[in-house]
Amino acid sequence: MKVILHVGTHKTGTSSIQNFLTTNSEKLLSQGVYYGLSKESIRNVNDIAAHIAYGRKKEVELFFNEIIEYAKKKETKCLFISAESLYSMTGFFHSLQSNKIDDYWQSETLFISFLSDCLKEVEVEIIMYLRRQDIFLESIYNQFIKQWPGYRGSIDEFYNICPEILDYEQHLSLWTELFPDATLTVKSFEIEKPDLINRLLVNDLNINDKSDFVYPKKAINTRLKPSYLSFKRILNNMDMTLSEAYVVSRIIMKLSQNEINDIEDSGYTLISKALLDDIVNRYANDNDRLVQIFLDGNKNAQLDLRQCAVEKKKIYPRLEISEGIKIYCQYKKLRRTPKAVLEIKIRNFIKRVLISFPVTEHVFYWLRKINNKNRLRLEREGTF
Repeated sequence: MKVILHVGTHKTGTSSIQNFLTTNSEKLLSQGVYYGLSKESIRNVNDIAAHIAYGRKKEVELFFNEIIEYAKKKETKCLFISAESLYSMTGFFHSLQSNKIDDYWQSETLFISFLSDCLKEVEVEIIMYLRRQDIFLESIYNQFIKQWPGYRGSIDEFYNICPEILDYEQHLSLWTELFPDATLTVKSFEIEKPDLINRLLVNDLNINDKSDFVYPKKAINTRLKPSYLSFKRILNNMDMTLSEAYVVSRIIMKLSQNEINDIEDSGYTLISKALLDDIVNRYANDNDRLVQIFLDGNKNAQLDLRQCAVEKKKIYPRLEISEGIKIYCQYKKLRRTPKAVLEIKIRNFIKRVLISFPVTEHVFYWLRKINNKNRLRLEREGTF
């Protein structure tokens, strides 16, 4: 039996892949592929990546022992595990969470090495999707603004917290070194994107009969449009409970998805020329080597950072007052609905109960399972 580790990177269609695999887990199992999830999972095992990053080794070892044993018991040909947060665990769980790390690469080495030890008894293939660093940076910055409670600073400040996140070559070097017997498959997200899920099924899982699978109707976890990104960043500077911040984030996402007149992403960028030049100077040559080594020199990989100079993208204009007022009115209307007010109250109540009576965690665990199943359905239908 082979274990396939899908390790991201972030913002390369991971949510769509994970939603598909979770939704179709029983059908996949009938074709010899077991999609492994932890008890706390919605659609991935990013919680296991967090356990690794925070040194909770017993939880990680127990997860892999149980899931590998179950896959073998079912006589599957493949155990597929997906967690984009396995990429740059130091960056996403420490540096970007304001946890000081003295040596990024030493820390990352320890995390990946421990993961390798957990899987030393099985055949492993690692799959990693990459996109050009400037696009990747904009995407994860957008995600951090969008989430709750949400990042408050500029993209330049965000980059300077942890520039190592963009160093694909060094990360790949670590994975190659610490998983010496594993197959490392690197994919260009731009090449895979038009038929992302089907290419994964055929090329990596050897599944050709796709007739019974249920596919997402729309892309999942899409980025905020520029005006809504600027407005959400303003909201991120306001004091809110986590419950309110979660609901507010959902409202802004919904408004952004429904907006049809905002500036198109193509032709614009959030990244200043100075920052873009720094990224190009740091990683352009690295990318050239990466494409030759891992992608057979494919010129369609779209990882050539020198294209940034050719594209000559404009900086997004600032949020205009009239546009800000329009978004604020839309936001306030949805924020004051009985549904939003009630959800915040319920979430705050549950949090207080869990703090006062930890024993109730078991009850709410099953409520979360039901809620997560509904969330998967809404994501698949494009309404979450």
